[in-house]
Amino acid sequence: MTAITWLVALVIAPSMVMCTLDQLSTDCVKSNKYLQGYTATCAACPANSVSIPSGLGCECQSTAFTSSSTLFEFTPSCTPCASDQVVRLDGRGCIKCPASLSTSSTPPCACAGADEIVVDTQPDGSPYAERQCVACQSGLRPMTLSGALYPTACIPCGDPTMATVTGMPCRCPSGFVDISGTCINNILASGFQLSTSDKSVDIQDVARPFESFLLASTLQLALIGCIETDGVNQTACNQLANLCVVSLYDDTSRACREHTSLYINSDSTPFSDYQSWLDNNPFILFEDEDVELSQSIACFHFDSTRARGWICLRR
Repeated sequence: MTAITWLVALVIAPSMVMCTLDQLSTDCVKSNKYLQGYTATCAACPANSVSIPSGLGCECQSTAFTSSSTLFEFTPSCTPCASDQVVRLDGRGCIKCPASLSTSSTPPCACAGADEIVVDTQPDGSPYAERQCVACQSGLRPMTLSGALYPTACIPCGDPTMATVTGMPCRCPSGFVDISGTCINNILASGFQLSTSDKSVDIQDVARPFESFLLASTLQLALIGCIETDGVNQTACNQLANLCVVSLYDDTSRACREHTSLYINSDSTPFSDYQSWLDNNPFILFEDEDVELSQSIACFHFDSTRARGWICLRR
């Protein structure tokens, strides 16, 4: 009996210890402390620092920079910045916030212009006397790196016709609308508006359709590129075919309806016969009588509660 009890305790103990440590680290964070591993107790973070979310260490406050630390040091030494300063972007010191900006903004000392980036160091790497706000050139927009607080680089707009207008970057010319980073004529775009159902996927046995981010962000542009050019834009037509797949081959979905209509209704070159379609557009779903088998493709028949037909792929 004793041996059995000891074995059970041996199995349960690690999970109990882990649960206890998790709870301890959570309790430490609540009191702005960190879990000291070798004592399994909460210890106070050094001056000008706060506990990290995991509770396993500390980090400098947003108003202080790391003046010393080592690879395995969980409690860095933090030096506070003066009231008119903020931590530099490289985290190696403080820089003065100019009078035109505010240290109490969120984030502190942020540039006001939508077309501006933050610059703290000169081209040679030495810091400026105070933070600089530099406007991106027309045709470029500010970019904020993942996890960063400020935009620090200028990157090209999605469309070469975009420009900065009254301080707002990447604006389409008058008479055009921005659709997923591409400038499209207002009149043309108005003919390809999307309804809520167009952007949704209907899954069998699910109570209601759900909106797809991919459909919402790419379908309209794919429709314009493929339908408006009668299928000549192969990239757009391939994307439209892929969006039909995303719609689970639902022949009532906007993506599948529009793609199939190209084959059924058009007499233009890309769809005038089987070979021209094969050369220009992807096969995704057709009724049995529309499929002409060929050595250049492989076709697979399917019969489901939603639709019946063939899926044809290039070899």
